[in-house]
Amino acid sequence: MKRITSGTVLSSLALAIMLVLLISSAACSSDGTSPPNGSGNGTEPPSLSVENLIISPTDIQPGDIVTISVRVRNRGGTQGDYTVVLRINGTPEEEKTVTVRAGGSERAEFSLTRQAEGTYTVTIDDLSGSFTLTLPPPPVVFIADGVITAGEYDRSQEHGSYQIHWKSDGEFIYVAITAQTSGWVAVGFKPTTRMKNADIVLGFVADGQVTILDMFSPFDFGPHPPDTEQGGTFDILEFGGREENGRTTIEFKRALDTSDELDNVLTQGANNIIWSYGATDDIDQRHAVRGEGSIVL
Repeated sequence: MKRITSGTVLSSLALAIMLVLLISSAACSSDGTSPPNGSGNGTEPPSLSVENLIISPTDIQPGDIVTISVRVRNRGGTQGDYTVVLRINGTPEEEKTVTVRAGGSERAEFSLTRQAEGTYTVTIDDLSGSFTLTLPPPPVVFIADGVITAGEYDRSQEHGSYQIHWKSDGEFIYVAITAQTSGWVAVGFKPTTRMKNADIVLGFVADGQVTILDMFSPFDFGPHPPDTEQGGTFDILEFGGREENGRTTIEFKRALDTSDELDNVLTQGANNIIWSYGATDDIDQRHAVRGEGSIVL
C-alpha cells in the first residue's frame, strides 16, 4: 500500500484550489460581465460619426438639382442607428436615419433645388460647405429699327462722324453702324491686311427700303462680292435701318460663328475691324471715308 505523506496532501489541496479558481474565472467570463482579454468584440456600443461631405454641383441655376451626401461611419462593436440632419443656412431642411453595422459605413444622400439667387451654406454636424445659385442673364431684346436708344448696346466707339455700337450674348453679336451720310455704311470684321479677308456687312436705305449685304473681300482692295456670289451664304439674321436728317443707321444681328468659311469667327477679346461709308447708295462707288479700329467682346 502506498503511503500518503503530508506533502502529498498539501499538493493535492493546492491543485484543487487552482481548479476551483479556473472554473470560477471561466464562469465569470461566460456571463459577459468581464470580457476576456478586454477585446470587447460584439459588446462595445456603437460609435457613430459623419465624414466626407460632398456637394454636387456647387454652381447652379434655378431648377438644377443639388446632391448632398455624407458617409456615416461606425467605429463601435455593435450595429447602430444615426439620424443625419441637413441644415441649409442654419435651418433644418431634411433628415434621414441610417443603420450602420459594427465597423462599417453607410452613405446618406439628399437632393434639393433652389430658385432664389445667392450662396447657400450646407451644414451636417460639424461639416460644412456651400453651393451658389446664379440667375441666367435676361434674354437680349433686339429691335433692328435703325434707332439707337440709351442702354440698347453695351459698348460703342466714335470715329469722327462714324459710330459703331455693339453687344453680345456669347452666341450672337448685335451691331449698329451709323454715319453722317445719305449713302451706304459698312463694317469689316478681322481683315488680315488692309481689306483682305475682311468679313464685311454693308447697308443703305433707299426710298425707305433697307438693303444689307453680307460680303467678303478676297483682296486688299475692291471689289467685295457678296458671300453668295463666292460660294458662301447670307448670314445676317435680323436687320433694319433708317435714313434721317442726312444720317444713315443700319442695325443687324449675326452669329459669332456662322459656320460659313466666308464669315470670320468673332471671339472673346479684341476683334480688329475696318469701317467706311460712302456718299451715295452706289456700292460700287469708292468709300468717302474709311478707318480702322477694334471691338472687344
